[in-house]
Amino acid sequence: MPALAFFMSVPQALVLLIAPIFVTNVWQSLQGRHLPVVVTRFWPMTLALVAGVGLGAQILIRLDERLLYLLLGLVGLLQPAIRLLRPHAVIPLQRQRWLNPLIGLASGVSGGTSGLYGPPLMVYLAGLRLDKNLFAASAAFLFLMGGLALAFFLSRLGILHAGDLVRIEAVGG
Repeated sequence: MPALAFFMSVPQALVLLIAPIFVTNVWQSLQGRHLPVVVTRFWPMTLALVAGVGLGAQILIRLDERLLYLLLGLVGLLQPAIRLLRPHAVIPLQRQRWLNPLIGLASGVSGGTSGLYGPPLMVYLAGLRLDKNLFAASAAFLFLMGGLALAFFLSRLGILHAGDLVRIEAVGG
């Protein structure tokens, strides 16, 4: 996303990323048959993520483009900064009940405005100390839900049109 932002506007770059987000994350979500566990464990986070994407998409269309680029840079630096400050944090189970939706909301707002769900989600999921396969399935499922929500909200706001997806497929395929 940050590289694309050098060549096009942030909203256009988000539209371009929707198809690859969908394809890769559908495949990864279904690997290893972890999907029922992921959905059961992370449904509150998923709902908050979708709500956050809606809020982030509203911010995306209202913010000045210079502020969007600043936000994109800050979000991109968030994950390495957090990893540098607390690389071995472990999130206890009792905190996960309220942190799951909070992190989902923050990731959704981040993804809705910049396309970068990863920094808050990945740091949080790493702190849960999940098995590597469950980690991959969880991240893929959450990215997939965020990507679908982003497509929906960008479509509702008039930024994404069905023809855009056809053109993206033609370029990529």
